[in-house]
Amino acid sequence: MRPSIRRVALAVAALAIIGFASGTQFARWLESSDTGDVTGSLGPTGPRNAQLLPLTDEERAQIFDGVMRIGNAPVADISPPAPAQTVPKSVALQDLPAGVAQRVPLAQGYKFVKLDDRILLVNPTSRIVVAWMPRYKLVLN
Repeated sequence: MRPSIRRVALAVAALAIIGFASGTQFARWLESSDTGDVTGSLGPTGPRNAQLLPLTDEERAQIFDGVMRIGNAPVADISPPAPAQTVPKSVALQDLPAGVAQRVPLAQGYKFVKLDDRILLVNPTSRIVVAWMPRYKLVLN
């Protein structure tokens, strides 16, 4: 009877090791599929970036250009939060120009924050950054 108990114990241990290795590989796959894209494009649907908008480069450029044409839009003096992080409550959110919201339907209902080198698109309810448009990337296009 002892050999069968050993076999069962070995089988359980082997299954546990295989299960642990599979879970570790799955977690690594999720981490490696995170592209680190900070331009606002939609990455994998994970908790870190599930709320980002799938904007094209053209749509980002239209948002950036529309906001930059607002001469009196205040420039926030904050360290730029990454996509899917929140903007401090001390920072005022601005309405997007009507033309921008019409040309980029995904941007409707969102507000923006203008920084020195980029525009942040922000969910006004949660204050989460859903996209950002860095000036250097759009100027080079």
